[in-house]
Amino acid sequence: ANRHQLFPKIGHSTMSNQQPAITPSSRPLLVFNPDAKVSYKVMHILDSFKTCRLESSDLSTSATTFTESQIQNCYVDLNFRDQTTAADRKHAFIIGSVQEPCSDYLSLWASGSSGHGRIYQDLKKAGLPESLYGQDAPHFSSITDKKRFQDWVNHPMVEGLLANRMWNSYGENLDGVDCLVFAEDLHSSLLKCIMEYNMQGGYVNWDASEMVDLLAVVGQEQQLRESHAAVDTPFEETRVAHHGQCEEYYNDELATKLVNGPEKVIYESFGYPSCCSKDHYESAHITQHGQSPDGWEMQEEVDTTDINSFSNKWTPVDIQGNDSDKDTGRMFIFSLTGVTTILLALLVRRVLRKRREAFRQARQAQQEVEQQAVAV
Repeated sequence: ANRHQLFPKIGHSTMSNQQPAITPSSRPLLVFNPDAKVSYKVMHILDSFKTCRLESSDLSTSATTFTESQIQNCYVDLNFRDQTTAADRKHAFIIGSVQEPCSDYLSLWASGSSGHGRIYQDLKKAGLPESLYGQDAPHFSSITDKKRFQDWVNHPMVEGLLANRMWNSYGENLDGVDCLVFAEDLHSSLLKCIMEYNMQGGYVNWDASEMVDLLAVVGQEQQLRESHAAVDTPFEETRVAHHGQCEEYYNDELATKLVNGPEKVIYESFGYPSCCSKDHYESAHITQHGQSPDGWEMQEEVDTTDINSFSNKWTPVDIQGNDSDKDTGRMFIFSLTGVTTILLALLVRRVLRKRREAFRQARQAQQEVEQQAVAV
């Protein structure tokens, strides 16, 4: 067995310069193609405004065979082995996920140490020794377990697995995804992806309880980011404490090897500065070699107090470039950082306004009850 049996390596170790075709301006079909361990949390949110999940092996066919109701109210949930391509993005809006490789490897190993995870099962079938997994539950943070982890991540069957999985999920040029959810910044990056899907023509029920909670949590996170205060989140934490701190498992040699090895493409493409880092590019959207061109412009004046009016009047700018660029179909993946900031402020304000109104109505009802009691 070798490291390519689980996820056959595609192409080169760095992103190529090949550009995919331009995607249609409106793709109401939503696809979730997970690559990092945040799938449960993401699907929990998607399930709040999409009432069903669909299966599809051919998005080009599914886009025409699904009913209008299915496209609006459901989303396609892909297997972690499925690949989406630039061609698929002509038929659906694709959300993916990514995590810093050192943290991702540790999470996979810790899950395997507990006997869980599809990758653990696949590596076991391929012959990876069980002795490389942690033995000292529940946190697998003993000195001997940390040594087992280092031997595990250095094993030829594991080395390069995450880079190969990323290529297998989104293609050699990573052009098979529209927007990425970052495990390190899950709430706000997920909200950005949902906003982008909504803005280009997808249906989102912003009044769904989970969406209201998501907006509130992101608002808290933005306000408390500088103070590093705890966020009161109604959501289940995505990183269960089943291992110690990431930095404790890596020595300098192993960290350098990982950052400069096959996973280098992930570090460079998404702006992770170092092993175990939680920092990354602000944009939650794939761009060629990490660039974030401003690809959106306001087409007309809008009422900024009306979120529905505001979001519906943002459109992609016209394609610029020479005829050869248009013929070959250059990739334009739009950075919505500025737009998203404004939209986020409006959405959070909308949530707070609704909650204040609910509180006002409840207080008014209580006062009426008290007045009736006094009258009696």
